[in-house]
Amino acid sequence: MPRYIGRGMHQKDDTTRPPDADDRLGAGASRRRYRLATPLSLAIALGCMVAIAGFWLVTLQRVAFEREQAAASAMQSNANLAIAFEQQVFRTLKAAEQVAAFVREQYLQQGTDIDLRDWVARGVIREPMFTIISVVNEQGDIVSSSQETGAVNYSDRAFFKALRASDRDDLFVSEPVLGRVSGQWRIPMALRIVSEGGRFGGVVVMSVDPTNFTDFYRQADLGAQGLLELAGLDGVVRGRKAGGQISFGADARGLPWFQQRAQDPEGELIDDTGAVDGVPRILSYRSMAGYPLMVTVGSASDEVLAPVMQRRIEYLALAAGASVALLCFGALLIVVLARQRAVADALASSEGLFRATFHQAATGIAHITPEGRILRANDKFWGLLVFSAISDGTQS
Repeated sequence: MPRYIGRGMHQKDDTTRPPDADDRLGAGASRRRYRLATPLSLAIALGCMVAIAGFWLVTLQRVAFEREQAAASAMQSNANLAIAFEQQVFRTLKAAEQVAAFVREQYLQQGTDIDLRDWVARGVIREPMFTIISVVNEQGDIVSSSQETGAVNYSDRAFFKALRASDRDDLFVSEPVLGRVSGQWRIPMALRIVSEGGRFGGVVVMSVDPTNFTDFYRQADLGAQGLLELAGLDGVVRGRKAGGQISFGADARGLPWFQQRAQDPEGELIDDTGAVDGVPRILSYRSMAGYPLMVTVGSASDEVLAPVMQRRIEYLALAAGASVALLCFGALLIVVLARQRAVADALASSEGLFRATFHQAATGIAHITPEGRILRANDKFWGLLVFSAISDGTQS
């Protein structure tokens, strides 16, 4: 073929491509490689954030639900225990009232000849809780007792004044006092004696250890920091066991459940302040029928919610792990897509540069198979080919 063809096929002309084209191409590819803020990437990031928010919302809802369920279950359990405690106290008071009524009847028949110590010795009165029984006349003097008392006068006691001033014929449960017979703290329970003509004839009084009203604690599953309380509607605690501490005589008027009882005779509440001893508790209370008393049963919130809090830690750890995994997946996906876009952009740029170079080159370029078949050629090549053919024809 003519030399024009050979020269056109092999001659290089750097004017068709700036010297720094490769550098600009590499820099462009580098810049494209870090283009992460694309609509697709933002959509992926937004999807991950929504999914993470969903994880945490479901987790927190689950934790809150289990907490509410545990508190409700504890309230129901304590409500049942409060009923059982009320029934036990009611039976105790009724038994005391029956013993007092029996003693009163015998006193009205026998007078001061009644021998209460002999009754206790012979087992006529068998309940150990009621072994300190005394008959008090209208002046407040003990005229008969199950124990040696000496000269003791009860006219200044609250139970004596209350029964002398009223005509009530039920058991009066006094606040704890230091016993003048036993020398220990006791809860006096008294029944009014009515003499001939309906006048006040004194009282039958029994002194009961306050701990007898908190023995129910051993039967109830209230945990290590549970609360069991018997309080009068006068605001004085007859007996209380909080954790391992037994107390009585405290002022109950400032307690949340005592104040709530004024609007609702029975109910439940959560004492987050720990009004008794600083221990937050879930409580149930009931006003006793027939007696100016109320019973309260409570479980420590920490003990009730301990299993829930353990599961809460597991749930939060699971949600945190899922969040991290999703963030890593989203970040990896964004990076992979960004790299794919960078590679695609680089290929497109290279293809564009090749086409521009191939078609706009000042020299002829052609792709020819080993058999001599032309696969593609630029316009310059065809121009040179035509020029060569014309020259050869002229010469011929």
